[in-house]
Amino acid sequence: MTAAQSIRPGTIAPCGMNCSLCWAYIRTKMVCLRRIRRGGLSVWLREQTERQALLEELLQNYNEGRLMSFYCKACARMPAGLIKKALKSAKAKSAGEAADRPDVKSRAAFMKETIKNLASEKKIDLG
Repeated sequence: MTAAQSIRPGTIAPCGMNCSLCWAYIRTKMVCLRRIRRGGLSVWLREQTERQALLEELLQNYNEGRLMSFYCKACARMPAGLIKKALKSAKAKSAGEAADRPDVKSRAAFMKETIKNLASEKKIDLG
């Protein structure tokens, strides 16, 4: 079997990575199954759709080219509410700096630091 044959289309994340090779995916696989059993498939799918939308927003607005994996891990491991809080904080900061219009590098650095701080407060490992 070639590498191309072993990649299932459903395992490609919005960041372009093969989720079955991603440690964030492998670590959370059993957690997801427990959530599905507890809350039902429709609730889990809604959560995943929300996470995907948040990841796409992070990649579109705060990715300077080297943060795809970091954002993917963050969206997989952190509650959606924390990611929303980081986005709200970044949007407020950029609104305050509208005159300067910060470049994508500075926005990305601020977002990464914000996500790391929020994860640290909740004892979530993003490493």
